[in-house]
Amino acid sequence: MKRIIQYLLAFIVLSISWSIIVFFRALNGWWHKPFTESNDAELFAIAVKQKIETEFVGNFAMSVMKGGTVEKELFYSKNKKVDKKTIFQVSSLSKFVSAVGVTKLVEMGKINLDTPVSCYFK
Repeated sequence: MKRIIQYLLAFIVLSISWSIIVFFRALNGWWHKPFTESNDAELFAIAVKQKIETEFVGNFAMSVMKGGTVEKELFYSKNKKVDKKTIFQVSSLSKFVSAVGVTKLVEMGKINLDTPVSCYFK
């Protein structure tokens, strides 16, 4: 019985230690090195531009937003012109954008999450 309690205690200590390590490493980006040391939109855009010029081979559009306003826009293209109006296939990114839009509408009181969606679409 004493041995089982020791194993159980060791398991709990190791589980808590592993959880703490995973939490803090995930919080700090695990193995990812940040592009810039600060949260400045201009420095981030410059770093991204340098990165895509050395590694990227397609079309690229990026907007950096803060507080609901666009702080910086960056467009990059190898062959076709890319600007604000360029349409990209976004695949699963649309789920995230839709979720943010719905959350904003709920915050503004325009929709209720408990109301069936058929009530809003006619």
